[in-house]
Amino acid sequence: MRSGARLAPVLAILGLGACAFVPTPNSRLDEARIALERASADPQVGLNGAVELANAAETLQLAIAAHDTLDDPARVDHLAYLAKQRVAIAREAARLRVAANRGLPAAPTADPTCAGGKCRADASAAGWRITVFPGGRSTSY
Repeated sequence: MRSGARLAPVLAILGLGACAFVPTPNSRLDEARIALERASADPQVGLNGAVELANAAETLQLAIAAHDTLDDPARVDHLAYLAKQRVAIAREAARLRVAANRGLPAAPTADPTCAGGKCRADASAAGWRITVFPGGRSTSY
């Protein structure tokens, strides 16, 4: 009986201490997970942005692993942000590939590095196609 009385406070302390090692919810991780689920459900993205979608899924898995192992919350947020951005890249890649398959020119999004659209006019005159990536980077080919 006496050992049971000593055991109860020890178990209570251990139980409370275990609560400190439970990961807290992370909203950025949830946002990235939802974005990936929605993109995966889109057949156009699945067909035309599969590689980029796989990169997003891999980054999301890294974020989940970091979260589950109680890694630095800033690292979890960063990986979740990267996963969400890679989902956006997958969506844009799919959109561009669908347009290319239909024989339509790629309609680039606004590029802040092109003042007045001069670089687009120069690229068109040279027969180049400009693809603008999220973050303002562009490439010509």
